[in-house]
Amino acid sequence: MVGVGVGAVVGVGVGRGVTVGRTVGVTVGKGVAVGPADGTGDGAALGSGVGVAELPLEQEVMMRTKAENRDKERRRVLPGFLIIVVPFLLLCRLYLNTTRCYYRFAVQDVPQEGEEAGALKEEKMTLFATHHVHATSDTAAGQPLLSIEKVSVQFAARKGLLGRTIVRAVNDVSLALHRGETVAVVGESGSGKTTLGRASLGLVEPASGRVTFDGKVVTGQTESQRKWFRRRAQAVFQDPYSSMNAYMTVGQIVEEPLLVHGMGKREERLARVAQALQDVRLSPPDDFIGKYPHTLSGGQRQRVGIARALVMRPEYIVADEPVSMIDASSRAEVLYLMRDLQRRYGIAFLFITHDIASAAHFSNRVAVMYLGRIVELGPPRAVVNDPLHPYTRALIEAVPEPDPANRLRMRQVVPGEPPSPSNLPAGCSFHPRCPRVIKGTCEATVPPLQEIKPGHFAACYLYKT
Repeated sequence: MVGVGVGAVVGVGVGRGVTVGRTVGVTVGKGVAVGPADGTGDGAALGSGVGVAELPLEQEVMMRTKAENRDKERRRVLPGFLIIVVPFLLLCRLYLNTTRCYYRFAVQDVPQEGEEAGALKEEKMTLFATHHVHATSDTAAGQPLLSIEKVSVQFAARKGLLGRTIVRAVNDVSLALHRGETVAVVGESGSGKTTLGRASLGLVEPASGRVTFDGKVVTGQTESQRKWFRRRAQAVFQDPYSSMNAYMTVGQIVEEPLLVHGMGKREERLARVAQALQDVRLSPPDDFIGKYPHTLSGGQRQRVGIARALVMRPEYIVADEPVSMIDASSRAEVLYLMRDLQRRYGIAFLFITHDIASAAHFSNRVAVMYLGRIVELGPPRAVVNDPLHPYTRALIEAVPEPDPANRLRMRQVVPGEPPSPSNLPAGCSFHPRCPRVIKGTCEATVPPLQEIKPGHFAACYLYKT
């Protein structure tokens, strides 16, 4: 039995159960006894084995051990993380700097503002010239560059729980575009304008009819067989926000078509990208190539979309409402830009729009569509100033005029809503809403598209020949 006394009142013993001192006695071993003040040794035993003074010490040791293990783990992982991440960031930085240097080198060969916007140096253009010059003697003699012949496009849609219905988006449409010509397609939403443009690009396979480009049939071919056509036909999409990859820079977005088609070496591609950005007036190009789409305005994004289509030097471009998503101050500028590019490179445009005023200003011919059919086709001045079809007249009446007296004048509006494309009415599709319907005739058969005046066509029984 061992006892240690502190002063006159406290003693600690290690043994079987000892009380020491006048106030408290503690034992560590088989039991712990707390004695009374007189030290008679009558105490209560608590626990067996480990004394109450040892438990906090073990917890402290355990916590220190865990903290040391965490520190060791961090010191072990951190060097490996830095070894992987730091070189990757350095390589990315080196790649961006190298790309900018290439683009600056390419910009040196690009004509600046005020100079003649010609092609690049002849040695850098040989590869691109091989697929750009396609004007044959037949095309020069008047053969259309693009010919849409009796094309119909249908889609299957669910009806009810197990039923199915057919949606007729385009019905028996024929249209031709010549080199350097702009044909505007106007109509209400759901009239089949965009579907017609997609069918002309081979993005939608028609149920009947065919599309030919420069005398070669496009429909019915596989994508590998149609690759020659992809190089010569491009599209400018309606939404410049969703038609671009937000994780790609402007230079990568414009260069991508060249990479897909495997055209040119790196220096040639970058020079081509710089030229395309210069053409759409995003200059100097090296200020834009490293930017991301979210850092550009709506008009600048649309210019990037035009540059992406232009970089392949196409002969045919489908412009699907290219100015509807940008502000009014930029619309005219983008339209004038497209016209300038058309005159410079001889591009044929299929210009899809809701705005008949923009169509009349930008196009050589205007085609009016209603429920998948062309109901009127002619020169823009004739279509706007002297419309033949009642539906065209209704579209022109719907265009607002800046006249204060219009607030006191009733505007003629076509009654009703367009029928469903899955349940088209018999005969002329417009006859349920037409104010000049001929009973017994309009609902019997579909009127053919016929020439009423020189170069001015209409599909209406009001003009029987």
